[in-house]
Amino acid sequence: MEDTINPRLLEAGADYNRVLVIDESIDCLCMTDERLVRDKLRKPFFLCRQRAQLERMKQLCKERKNLYQKQNDLKGQKQQIERALER
Repeated sequence: MEDTINPRLLEAGADYNRVLVIDESIDCLCMTDERLVRDKLRKPFFLCRQRAQLERMKQLCKERKNLYQKQNDLKGQKQQIERALER
């Protein structure tokens, strides 16, 4: 978990106070599992089933970051053009 899931959570900006890990090495988790009630986990997130969604979210975050960078570059270019036109 330390070298696989944690880096992805960190990159996605996860709030670790809201992350709960349920160990399935002894007993598999199901929707009626008492651990969900005991740990007050309302909406379980099954990593193995939703890995594609996580990867898509990661890609979207990268794309958004690239768009912000391009936007900032364009603002800088616009300011340069405006300054040149003022002369």
